Amino acid sequence: MELIEIAENQWSEFCKGFSREHHGWLVNLWCVDTDQLGRDRSAAFENGNVLAEGQSLQGVRENCKDDTTEFLVTVGEGGEEVSIPVSNVIRLYKEESDGAHKGLRLDGGDGSSTLVEFRVAAKPEMLDGLAESEL
Repeated sequence: MELIEIAENQWSEFCKGFSREHHGWLVNLWCVDTDQLGRDRSAAFENGNVLAEGQSLQGVRENCKDDTTEFLVTVGEGGEEVSIPVSNVIRLYKEESDGAHKGLRLDGGDGSSTLVEFRVAAKPEMLDGLAESEL
Protein backbone atom coordinates (compact mmCIF):
# COMPACT_ATOMS: atom_id res chain seq x y z
CA MET A 1 0.00 0.00 0.00
CA GLU A 2 1.18 3.50 -0.81
CA LEU A 3 0.58 6.56 1.38
CA ILE A 4 0.47 9.87 -0.47
CA GLU A 5 0.74 12.83 1.90
CA ILE A 6 -1.44 15.81 1.05
CA ALA A 7 0.18 19.20 1.72
CA GLU A 8 -1.64 21.13 4.44
CA ASN A 9 -2.33 24.10 2.16
CA GLN A 10 -4.20 21.71 -0.18
CA TRP A 11 -6.39 19.96 2.41
CA SER A 12 -9.59 21.89 1.75
CA GLU A 13 -9.49 21.55 -2.05
CA PHE A 14 -8.39 17.92 -1.82
CA CYS A 15 -11.34 17.09 0.45
CA LYS A 16 -13.80 18.75 -1.92
CA GLY A 17 -12.51 16.74 -4.88
CA PHE A 18 -12.23 13.54 -2.87
CA SER A 19 -15.82 13.92 -1.65
CA ARG A 20 -17.14 14.50 -5.19
CA GLU A 21 -15.18 11.58 -6.61
CA HIS A 22 -16.10 9.08 -3.87
CA HIS A 23 -19.61 10.20 -2.88
CA GLY A 24 -21.73 7.13 -2.20
CA TRP A 25 -18.83 4.68 -1.89
CA LEU A 26 -19.18 2.24 1.00
CA VAL A 27 -16.66 2.85 3.77
CA ASN A 28 -15.53 1.60 7.14
CA LEU A 29 -14.15 4.14 9.64
CA TRP A 30 -11.57 3.16 12.23
CA CYS A 31 -9.68 4.94 14.98
CA VAL A 32 -6.31 3.27 15.61
CA ASP A 33 -2.99 3.99 17.31
CA THR A 34 -0.66 5.68 14.79
CA ASP A 35 2.55 4.06 16.11
CA GLN A 36 1.00 0.60 16.13
CA LEU A 37 -0.35 1.18 12.62
CA GLY A 38 3.21 1.75 11.43
CA ARG A 39 4.53 -1.38 13.15
CA ASP A 40 1.72 -3.89 12.70
CA ARG A 41 -1.35 -2.88 10.69
CA SER A 42 -3.33 -5.99 11.64
CA ALA A 43 -2.75 -5.43 15.36
CA ALA A 44 -3.71 -1.76 15.01
CA PHE A 45 -7.09 -2.78 13.57
CA GLU A 46 -7.54 -5.52 16.17
CA ASN A 47 -6.96 -3.01 18.98
CA GLY A 48 -8.69 -0.08 17.27
CA ASN A 49 -12.25 1.16 17.43
CA VAL A 50 -14.81 0.87 14.65
CA LEU A 51 -16.51 4.25 14.17
CA ALA A 52 -18.72 3.24 11.23
CA GLU A 53 -19.07 0.10 9.15
CA GLY A 54 -20.45 -0.38 5.65
CA GLN A 55 -21.77 3.18 5.43
CA SER A 56 -22.17 5.32 2.34
CA LEU A 57 -19.63 8.17 2.23
CA GLN A 58 -21.30 11.57 1.95
CA GLY A 59 -18.16 13.66 2.26
CA VAL A 60 -15.04 14.78 4.08
CA ARG A 61 -14.74 18.43 5.09
CA GLU A 62 -11.97 20.45 6.72
CA ASN A 63 -12.98 22.83 9.50
CA CYS A 64 -10.31 25.12 10.98
CA LYS A 65 -10.94 26.06 14.61
CA ASP A 66 -8.55 28.39 16.42
CA ASP A 67 -5.08 26.86 15.96
CA THR A 68 -6.26 23.31 15.24
CA THR A 69 -7.82 21.59 12.28
CA GLU A 70 -10.85 19.36 12.61
CA PHE A 71 -12.29 17.24 9.83
CA LEU A 72 -15.87 16.02 9.59
CA VAL A 73 -16.42 12.68 7.88
CA THR A 74 -20.11 12.31 7.00
CA VAL A 75 -21.51 8.84 6.33
CA GLY A 76 -24.96 7.28 5.96
CA GLU A 77 -27.94 8.13 3.79
CA GLY A 78 -31.68 8.62 3.74
CA GLY A 79 -31.86 10.90 6.76
CA GLU A 80 -29.58 8.60 8.76
CA GLU A 81 -26.43 10.62 8.13
CA VAL A 82 -23.82 10.99 10.86
CA SER A 83 -20.87 13.40 10.91
CA ILE A 84 -17.88 12.02 12.76
CA PRO A 85 -15.40 14.67 13.97
CA VAL A 86 -11.67 14.03 13.71
CA SER A 87 -9.88 16.59 15.89
CA ASN A 88 -6.41 18.11 15.85
CA VAL A 89 -5.40 16.65 12.48
CA ILE A 90 -1.70 17.14 11.77
CA ARG A 91 -1.31 14.99 8.62
CA LEU A 92 -3.60 13.82 5.82
CA TYR A 93 -2.80 10.92 3.48
CA LYS A 94 -4.50 9.29 0.52
CA GLU A 95 -4.08 5.50 0.55
CA GLU A 96 -3.63 3.66 -2.74
CA SER A 97 -2.77 0.14 -3.84
CA ASP A 98 -1.67 -0.49 -7.44
CA GLY A 99 -3.27 2.82 -8.46
CA ALA A 100 -6.61 1.94 -6.85
CA HIS A 101 -7.96 4.25 -4.16
CA LYS A 102 -8.21 2.55 -0.76
CA GLY A 103 -9.21 5.54 1.36
CA LEU A 104 -7.85 8.27 3.65
CA ARG A 105 -5.71 8.41 6.75
CA LEU A 106 -5.99 11.38 9.10
CA ASP A 107 -3.27 11.51 11.77
CA GLY A 108 -4.13 13.37 14.95
CA GLY A 109 -1.81 15.18 17.33
CA ASP A 110 -2.93 12.81 20.08
CA GLY A 111 -1.21 9.77 18.50
CA SER A 112 -4.33 8.35 16.88
CA SER A 113 -5.16 7.86 13.21
CA THR A 114 -8.63 7.84 11.73
CA LEU A 115 -8.92 5.64 8.65
CA VAL A 116 -11.63 6.02 6.04
CA GLU A 117 -11.34 2.73 4.16
CA PHE A 118 -13.33 1.81 1.09
CA ARG A 119 -14.99 -1.59 1.26
CA VAL A 120 -13.60 -2.26 -2.22
CA ALA A 121 -10.45 -0.58 -3.51
CA ALA A 122 -11.08 0.65 -7.05
CA LYS A 123 -9.82 3.04 -9.64
CA PRO A 124 -12.48 5.77 -9.89
CA GLU A 125 -12.44 5.67 -13.70
CA MET A 126 -13.49 2.00 -13.53
CA LEU A 127 -16.74 3.03 -11.80
CA ASP A 128 -17.82 5.77 -14.20
CA GLY A 129 -21.54 5.51 -14.89
CA LEU A 130 -22.26 2.88 -12.24
CA ALA A 131 -23.97 5.28 -9.87
CA GLU A 132 -25.73 7.70 -12.19
CA SER A 133 -28.14 8.76 -9.44
CA GLU A 134 -25.16 10.18 -7.55
CA LEU A 135 -24.15 12.57 -10.37
